[in-house]
Amino acid sequence: TESPDTTRDASVAQPAPYFELPDIAGKTVTSSDFFGKPVAITFWTTWNPIATDQIRILDDVVRKDTRDLFTIVAISSQEDKSAVSTFINRGGYEVGVLLDESGAVTEAYQARMLPATYFLDKEGVVREMVTGILSEQRLLERIEALLR
Repeated sequence: TESPDTTRDASVAQPAPYFELPDIAGKTVTSSDFFGKPVAITFWTTWNPIATDQIRILDDVVRKDTRDLFTIVAISSQEDKSAVSTFINRGGYEVGVLLDESGAVTEAYQARMLPATYFLDKEGVVREMVTGILSEQRLLERIEALLR
């Protein structure tokens, strides 16, 4: 089997960069775990108020999605586990959070302005990238487009 290309940057219409990151419970999650359904990946930080607003919106969408047709994951960029865990636990958030403590995955995706959300189709190909906050409606519109 081919080894994943972790040096490739995220570009629209190209396969998303591969990653392996721990969640806040310490379980390793890989980008290929999400194949099979569309995924929205949001890069964020706890110290950026706009990014934390985006987490609340992502969490609302996750809580309302009973169909389980897509995945939403939030990747915390360059923060230690304790800060992220405290934020998530204090807010009671259910959205899946991964830890990119080194910032290597954030860099591979070229996520320079946070929050940054990447929309991948079910094969893991980047279909769109949006910087800044996305309303629940705009987020759902983009996910629905991937489900068509």
